[in-house]
Amino acid sequence: MRLERARTKRQPYVRSAYFNKDKVFIQPFWQHLWEKGNWRDRARRARFLPCALELLRHSRLVPRTQENPNDRNELLHRFYGVTEAGEHFVVQVSENKRTNRKNFMSVFPEHTP
Repeated sequence: MRLERARTKRQPYVRSAYFNKDKVFIQPFWQHLWEKGNWRDRARRARFLPCALELLRHSRLVPRTQENPNDRNELLHRFYGVTEAGEHFVVQVSENKRTNRKNFMSVFPEHTP
């Protein structure tokens, strides 16, 4: 059985409170997740997905922002959050400086030293 892709150009997104209700597209996260070779790492990151989406929707706290060292036309925003179980995690969003397009890139547990 062959799975077919949707015939629409629409992409899933979340409206972010911090970015003044701008769209943050989710599709790059799935591409990044499937590039991970280890299924345990995929499961660990996917477990934080509901918390990450809620953080993006509701957080107005200022993220840590830096220029992407690999692409000077891109900014990387890191939002920090805590789950109900007390686990700390990081949500990474990339922003294209020219188009202002924002992509949800990754979510992962924060390693506190």
